[in-house]
Amino acid sequence: MCRQAALGLSLAVALLSSPSLAACPPTHLLTFGPSRAQALAVGADGNVYALMLYGSVKVYGADGALLRTWGSYGFAPGQFDEPHDLAVDGQGYVYVTDRFHALQKFTSTGTLVSQWNVSRGCTISIDGMTPISVAVDAAANVYTLAGYTCSVEKRTSSGTPLLSFGSCGNGPGQFHGCDDYAMAIDRQGFVYVSEYWTGRVFKFTTGGAYVGVLGPFQLPVDVAVDGNGTLYVLEEYGHVRTMAGDGTIQCEWDPDDGGVSLAGGPADDIYIAGNTRIAKFGDLATPASRPAWGRLKTLYR
Repeated sequence: MCRQAALGLSLAVALLSSPSLAACPPTHLLTFGPSRAQALAVGADGNVYALMLYGSVKVYGADGALLRTWGSYGFAPGQFDEPHDLAVDGQGYVYVTDRFHALQKFTSTGTLVSQWNVSRGCTISIDGMTPISVAVDAAANVYTLAGYTCSVEKRTSSGTPLLSFGSCGNGPGQFHGCDDYAMAIDRQGFVYVSEYWTGRVFKFTTGGAYVGVLGPFQLPVDVAVDGNGTLYVLEEYGHVRTMAGDGTIQCEWDPDDGGVSLAGGPADDIYIAGNTRIAKFGDLATPASRPAWGRLKTLYR
């Protein structure tokens, strides 16, 4: 009886002293903004940029207050035809990808700075192309991926080409091709690229070196990294997987409003554009470690 009591006491202590996955999901902090934002990005100042499907960018403060709206539908420089993605660099410049203009660079208040010709997506219908994803690193270099060339294109903030990496195929670091992609870059200089149909999330360095692949996931629609380096993968129908950069799953959860796109904040906060509003989550508790469902497969096995 004494041994059984001791065993029970040891088990109870272990359960009480170990972090638990029950602590997730992260705390819901705020709800604001419009319905079904096409893409989200968060600036270094904490402002949230929401790209709307029909040609406008809405800028919100970290408290959810609407600060300004700019942009309009059209084909002239500074307008949007079919906008898809946006990113904000450390100086507040906003980069928006669009089917008609490819990529446009704006100030934070919506003044057009420049327009670049980047590789476009694959033609999937008489009036549609696969979208172009965009991300920026800590040095304000800009990365785009459209799928047609099966490569990530890296440019300076002024549009000068630096390098490209990736190729078509099914091998390590190769892309499926005409697919829907999303990108995120962490502060350590790792680039994460999600591929919708194959369910994979690739990991590269900003120099283009292939590191590994996470997954498979269930039709990933977006990927983001917060200021603490936590990786978020948004799957179809709004399921979110939160993990460390090596693929170790920390939390799995389903926001009440679903999910269309997401963006990481400057700390441990994450913004998710749902079906009706934008939700801000944060204060993610450190959960218990467990084997990664989306494990990292290295190039050299």
